[in-house]
Amino acid sequence: MTDQVNKDLLIAIMERRQHELEKMVKVQADQMKNHQEYIDISKALMIKYEQEAAANIEKMTEFTKMLDARQEENTRLSNELHTLKQYVQQLEQKA
Repeated sequence: MTDQVNKDLLIAIMERRQHELEKMVKVQADQMKNHQEYIDISKALMIKYEQEAAANIEKMTEFTKMLDARQEENTRLSNELHTLKQYVQQLEQKA
C-alpha cells in the first residue's frame, strides 16, 4: 500500500511539475512573441526615421542651394552698387 501511495504521490508531483513547466514554456513563448513584435515595430520606425532623415537632408540641400544663389545675387548687387557709387562720384567730380 505504501508503494502505491508513493507512486501516486510521485505521479501527482510529476504531473504538477509538468504543468508548471508547460506554463513556463507558454510564458516564455509569449515573451518571445512580444520581443519579436517589439523588434518588428522598431525596424518599421527605423525605416520611417531614415526616410524622414533622407527627406530632411534633401530639403537642407535645396535650402543650401537657394542660400548660395542668394549670396551670389547679393554679391552681384553689391558689386553693381559699388560701380554705381563710383559712377556717381565721377559725375559729381566733373560737375
